[in-house]
Amino acid sequence: METKTEKAPAGQTAEAQNTLASTTDCQINIKVPRVKPGTKEHVILSVLANGRSLNRFEAIHLNDTALNSTIATLQGKGLQIHRERETVPCVNGSKSVDVCRYRLLPDQVERAKLLMGVNA
Repeated sequence: METKTEKAPAGQTAEAQNTLASTTDCQINIKVPRVKPGTKEHVILSVLANGRSLNRFEAIHLNDTALNSTIATLQGKGLQIHRERETVPCVNGSKSVDVCRYRLLPDQVERAKLLMGVNA
């Protein structure tokens, strides 16, 4: 076992410095909440983790009629999801509606795969 010695801050005793050196070898285990396979959270997360973005109308084809709630659930598990407002034409084309487009930024993809239990 290798011990790392660091300089103690001003006013810190040699005993405190030894405690600091011995704590650098600790391993920290953090429990990561998983997203169950087969759930709508898992489906939406896998789409986002593969580089796609979604709005509420596109999510309907994935059997998610409340994408904003699904996104909130995923964010509650520690994931940061980027939102961008966009205007989508209505079916008849005479009006339009504002919606959010959700996407994962590249720095969140590894965390998303960890939540799904996929090796990143």
